[in-house]
Amino acid sequence: MWSRIMRSNEKTKSLMMRKTRSYRVGLALATLIVALAPAKASAVEMGVLLTMPSLFNEITLLVAIIAFFGGLKVYGLVRGGLLAKCWQMFLFGFGALILVQVLRLVNTLGLVEIPELLTSLLLGCMAVLWFLGMREARKALGA
Repeated sequence: MWSRIMRSNEKTKSLMMRKTRSYRVGLALATLIVALAPAKASAVEMGVLLTMPSLFNEITLLVAIIAFFGGLKVYGLVRGGLLAKCWQMFLFGFGALILVQVLRLVNTLGLVEIPELLTSLLLGCMAVLWFLGMREARKALGA
């Protein structure tokens, strides 16, 4: 009985450590973004965010973030299984899409000048990662 309690306690500690670590990383990234933003914040036109292409980029960013966290939950469920590698590829692809959309948003706001070639290459990497994920899923499912 006592060993079962200790094992469940260790699992809880491990889960809490993972959550704490991800919260720390998120907090560090948010602090970095806030620290770097005021340098050019006075020159930013907020009306640019309401144009149709910018709204599309913002909606795509929101959907990509939701898909990333949904995929992260699925990856947690299939970790170590046959579908783990394909979901890992999907997560990297969603991460690349999130990075592209953030870079486009930063470019639209005029905070940093991002070359269009960089975002195009990242979108290409996203497509390749999603293709590889689909291929791994087909291999795992025997299709």
